[in-house]
Amino acid sequence: MWRKTPACGNWQADLGFTLNNEPGANFGCATSHNISAMIADPRDLVSPHPLTPEDAQRRLEVLEKYRKGQTTVAEKTQAQSGQVSAVAGGM
Repeated sequence: MWRKTPACGNWQADLGFTLNNEPGANFGCATSHNISAMIADPRDLVSPHPLTPEDAQRRLEVLEKYRKGQTTVAEKTQAQSGQVSAVAGGM
């Protein structure tokens, strides 16, 4: 689903002389084009995706660990550390 933003380039008005202090016709045009180029589905800007059903078993597991004083987050492996290089004091 591709949508196009309106074309920019209406430079007929003199932006240096305005009596009513309103923005020009192209105000925000570059921002609109950049946002439209970055999003895959414009409907995401209007409303979020529906949530998936909750996982009751996972909730119970986390609550049990919390009650026992154990960590409730997943353990990271060395590959998931985010370290890019061992240079300059790295491991």
